[in-house]
Amino acid sequence: MNGQDIRDLLSMKSTAAYAVAVFYVLACAVCATATLDGVSAVWPPYAAVLVFAGAVVVLLGAPGDPLGTRATALLTVSGPVAASAVFAVLPVPLTGSLQTWPLGMSVVIYTFMCVRGRTLAAWLGLALTMSVAIGWAAMTGQGFLYGLSFSAINIAPLLMSTFFAFTIRPLAAAIFALRTQSTVRIASRAAAAAVLEERDARLASLDALARPLLQRIADGPDPTDEEVLACRLLEA
Repeated sequence: MNGQDIRDLLSMKSTAAYAVAVFYVLACAVCATATLDGVSAVWPPYAAVLVFAGAVVVLLGAPGDPLGTRATALLTVSGPVAASAVFAVLPVPLTGSLQTWPLGMSVVIYTFMCVRGRTLAAWLGLALTMSVAIGWAAMTGQGFLYGLSFSAINIAPLLMSTFFAFTIRPLAAAIFALRTQSTVRIASRAAAAAVLEERDARLASLDALARPLLQRIADGPDPTDEEVLACRLLEA
């Protein structure tokens, strides 16, 4: 968007945005803590929380529109990495549906990736995250379709965010274009006003210098040599 940053339009640099990010990380931590029943190791779910915490920091802090390649890659792999850490220690069968929480939390990251101009990467990240769940279900003898059944529901919110991104981003481009035109127009008016102000100042200065000499010439007698020299200097 010609150097513009959609974060400005969506207030993603505001204190409120960072407060929401903190709540998001806290929600991840709560999910990890609440789903430890039956897991073979405790630390992987908390490692997944750290992955999502890093992802949300990158999402809010990375400059550029669309997101840079490095930031995009980090956000894309955050979902499958976090999901791999959690699913590797889950019991079979699950003791609760919330134990698949990395699937839903990853969609939050991918939703805002769409808004920040990386829709294809977001879909790739979701596909990789779903493949982790499907692979876990298949490897544990629960079947491919079982893994697909609880992971495919995350397609809907990302689909909605995709349509939202296709709507908001062209609108954002138009808003930024209008803002640029307004800035140029204001700058032109300021420059014109400065020119007029300088002209008026010069005219006032000239009037202050020339008027006494012109009045002296008009009133007579003939000007002295010093006054003639002053007139020539003023003329120059």
